[in-house]
Amino acid sequence: IDYQTRVAENVERNLAIGVEKKDLTAQMDIINRINICVSAIREKVQSMTNLRKNANKLDDIADKAALYCEAVKPLMEEIRIHADRLEYLVDDRDWPYVKYREMMFIR
Repeated sequence: IDYQTRVAENVERNLAIGVEKKDLTAQMDIINRINICVSAIREKVQSMTNLRKNANKLDDIADKAALYCEAVKPLMEEIRIHADRLEYLVDDRDWPYVKYREMMFIR
């Protein structure tokens, strides 16, 4: 079970035993922030994939490079921003990959 599911189940269990929704705002905030990041990543990856397909059809290497530089690269940067946010939101136990900030300090 992933982190988001565990948090959601925790919220549901607390609501079932009578804890008021207003008292679960921190947990609900985590769920919402994770959902925002995942949705944004999905949307940006789909857009980037479509742009890359179009760019790869171009015969002129300069046109292809321009499209990658002006359209694909900015999407990659936006995806990275949301992925970085997820790394901070998700507990280390539930994040099976090396985090970007950890890679920067590996010797």
